[in-house]
Amino acid sequence: MSIREILLHLDGGERDAVRFELAAGLAERFDAHLVGLHVVNPYVTVAMGGPGALGIAELQHQYMDAMHARAETVKQQFTDWTERRSKSSEWRFTEGDVRDTVATHARYADLAIIGQGAREDASPTLPEELCAEVAIGAGVPVLAVPYAGTFPSVGKRILVAWNGSRESVRAVHDSLPILASAEAVVILSVEAEEPHVMPGADIAGHLARHGVEVEVKRVSGKDASVSDTLLNMAADLSVDMIVMGAYGHSRFREFVLGGVTHQILGMMTVPVLLSH
Repeated sequence: MSIREILLHLDGGERDAVRFELAAGLAERFDAHLVGLHVVNPYVTVAMGGPGALGIAELQHQYMDAMHARAETVKQQFTDWTERRSKSSEWRFTEGDVRDTVATHARYADLAIIGQGAREDASPTLPEELCAEVAIGAGVPVLAVPYAGTFPSVGKRILVAWNGSRESVRAVHDSLPILASAEAVVILSVEAEEPHVMPGADIAGHLARHGVEVEVKRVSGKDASVSDTLLNMAADLSVDMIVMGAYGHSRFREFVLGGVTHQILGMMTVPVLLSH
C-alpha cells in the first residue's frame, strides 16, 4: 500500500498553516493528492431563554454569512499555499456535523491529518477528540498534529507503541509506507511484568521482510503510566512521530476513548498516527 491521497482538515484557526506545511511535505514525499476540507456546522447555537423565532432566524442568517465568509478565507489560503507547494490538490467545503462529515471524507483517503483540539478551547469546528473519533469512525489512519509547536521533520524518526493488540497491528500496517521511508524506527513495548519473550520481536521480523529495519525496546511500566512512559521515551529518542492504535468505540452519538489514547492526545508534543 502507498499513500496516494491525503485529507487535510482545516478549521480556519491559526494552526492551519502548520498542519498544511506538514501535509504538503508528506504529499510531496509520497507524490500524493492533497485534499483540503473545511466543514461548517449549519446550525447556530442558541442559549435557553434566548430570542424568539424571528430573532433566531436572524441569528441563523448572520451566523451562516459569517461561516461562508470564513470558508472563503480558508479556501483562499489553501489555494495560495498549494500553488507554492503541492503538485496535485483539491478544495472541499461542506456543511454538516464536523465529526461525521470529516469521517465520511476520510474514508476515501489513505491518510487524514487533523489538529489536536486543545481542551481549554475546543470548539464545534475542532472538537477535542476529533482525531480519535475519525480514526475509529472512518477506518483510516489519522495523523494528529499537536496544537503547539512546529514540525519541520515528520516520520523520519518513529516510535511505534506495541502491545500485540489488534489496534497496534492495524497501526503498524497502516503506517507501513511511512515506516519504510523512515531513517529510524523503534518498536516500544511497555510491560508491567517481565515477559518470557522479547515483546515486539515478531513484528520486527515482519517489518524486516518489508524492508523496515527496527530497534526493539522494552521498558517497565511499573513506575509510571503507559502514556507517560511513551512520551518520555519519545523525548529521549528525539522522535518526530508516534504510531499507536486508537482504543475506544463510537456507538450512535456516544464516544468512549481508551485511557492511554485519551492521555496521549492530551499531552502529545509530536504528531501521533492513530489507527483503529
